Amino acid sequence: MNKRDIKAERLFKNGGVKKIGKDKYEVQGSRRVHTVKKIAGYWICPCEDHQFRFEKCYHIRACIKYELKEKKRTSQGNFFNNKYKTLLMKKRALSEQVDKINMDNRAYLKLFGEKSSELSEKKVKFYNRLIEIEKELKKVSPNSRTIIIG
Repeated sequence: MNKRDIKAERLFKNGGVKKIGKDKYEVQGSRRVHTVKKIAGYWICPCEDHQFRFEKCYHIRACIKYELKEKKRTSQGNFFNNKYKTLLMKKRALSEQVDKINMDNRAYLKLFGEKSSELSEKKVKFYNRLIEIEKELKKVSPNSRTIIIG
């Protein structure tokens, strides 16, 4: 790691980078705030280091670190994946509830010779909700999407 990388890391960790536009950042330099831009994949910074040495200054390097962190954060799950995962958890929880009610109803049957109407109603309610969730899962499932090319 060279000096610019070390300064960029410190600047990034201390929160010196602030995104103000799509490809535009405000970076707190040692003397003033610099507006760093990314245009057509190239970084531009008004600082002397970048203007005269044509190097990626530590302001640009801090923005690159910020951008990489942002990509990593957003790629960990988008709306559909999060909804899909949530529905899977709900499905598992409801399945466990239905199984527990079935076990309780079997125990009730052994003790009293008949099934509990209250437990049966509860089971039907949970089972219907489980069916609704399975339908939703089919809609948002990543495998069930049709992609039309052409």
